[in-house]
Amino acid sequence: MSTSIPTRSEGGTTRASHRLCSPRVLQRLYRYATGSLRLAAIDADHAGLFEAGDVVNALLEQALQGTLRWTLDERATDDELVAYACAKLNGRRSTLRRKAAL
Repeated sequence: MSTSIPTRSEGGTTRASHRLCSPRVLQRLYRYATGSLRLAAIDADHAGLFEAGDVVNALLEQALQGTLRWTLDERATDDELVAYACAKLNGRRSTLRRKAAL
């Protein structure tokens, strides 16, 4: 994984951030959120505190706004992009659960 600061495009977001919105990448992120993180699916009858769609969409929103701390190089492969985003989702889930427990 690269530790260089990515090149910014117009609007302050990286190309890698925009690639998060591709259908193939989104599908993998939602699958990770529902499978590995055990968040409720988007169309679940009974959702817990957090739905996968909400957590993934919040991450995408931050990435596109340029407010997500992002150190992935813009030339990263889709696999690297997904792995990095999944690590961010895992951290976000942990933070949300800690806040909900208060």
